Amino acid sequence: MYSKNICRVVFLVFGTLASSLAAYHIYSFFGYSSPKQISSKIIVLYNILFGISVSAAFLMLVNGSISFKPILKETSSFSYTLYVSHFPIILFAYGATQTFTMNSTLNSFLVTLISTAICIVLSKYAAQYVEAARPFDILKSKLSTAPKKIS
Repeated sequence: MYSKNICRVVFLVFGTLASSLAAYHIYSFFGYSSPKQISSKIIVLYNILFGISVSAAFLMLVNGSISFKPILKETSSFSYTLYVSHFPIILFAYGATQTFTMNSTLNSFLVTLISTAICIVLSKYAAQYVEAARPFDILKSKLSTAPKKIS
């Protein structure tokens, strides 16, 4: 049985706990020189809290209790290209800027914003060629017009 009020409480409580834990983790990250020095238990606990909170939000979304306005709606026209190309771009940005971002959360955040913008811009222009190709459309049309076998 679905209860909008229970979902809201779960979303708020677990979301607040997850946000607080994330803030604590980010604050405690300053001064560490290696990720190995940070307890992975904090990350696991955050993942659990965040997952429960997002599950409650999805339940409310599916049942129509909440709605949201899409951000960057224009990216839907090149979403497949963005999906395929973002990982190599981000991996390259990580490797190319590793010494710049090491021991600097601000530099890491800056590189993240720039690489995200690069992913979106490159995907937008690449999609004009990649998604316009449609190599399987010819095969689909041949299969749909092929005579059916009667058995």
